[in-house]
Amino acid sequence: MEIDPLIEQLAFGKTTTKLSRCLGLYLSPEVIYVSEIHSAKGKVVVDHLVRVAVPVPDQDKEAGTSPTLVTDFLSDTPKLSALIRQAISQLRWNSKDVVVTLSHHLGLLRYFTMPAVDRRFWKSAIPLEAKKFIPVPLDMLSLDYQVSPMPAGPDSRARQAALVACVPSKNLPNISALISALGLRLVGM
Repeated sequence: MEIDPLIEQLAFGKTTTKLSRCLGLYLSPEVIYVSEIHSAKGKVVVDHLVRVAVPVPDQDKEAGTSPTLVTDFLSDTPKLSALIRQAISQLRWNSKDVVVTLSHHLGLLRYFTMPAVDRRFWKSAIPLEAKKFIPVPLDMLSLDYQVSPMPAGPDSRARQAALVACVPSKNLPNISALISALGLRLVGM
């Protein structure tokens, strides 16, 4: 079972627009990276890569902790956009299209197998099965998933694999607002 195509489809959908240039925005509670890439002779070329440190409030600085779903820093869009804008203003950027990547602090990715279910039932069956593997109430999360058929199990019953990505629901409007504040177009997350 090849997982790379599932991850690509989960991040970008089944079809993607071909872009000659694109920005990348990596969001993490500690650091943000902004990059610009283009394709030349079938290879990806990095034009710019900028690191933006995210100030961490003193109460969040507990030694040795790395909690999951730390999203408070995303709620301060003006502060975050000002930090990013200041860092990127020193270079000339040639694209307004951006793909956002989230660190492991901001979301969860789970891969599991389950009995084969007809496609029309996926909308309810996948979240129900995913609930076993996600330690956060699903009503607080936005889910996306990709499903792939698998060979029958030892009991000869049909199976399928599911790759589920989830983020706190409040993150999506915050990320969209950040992208808008920066004057960019979101192409993938």
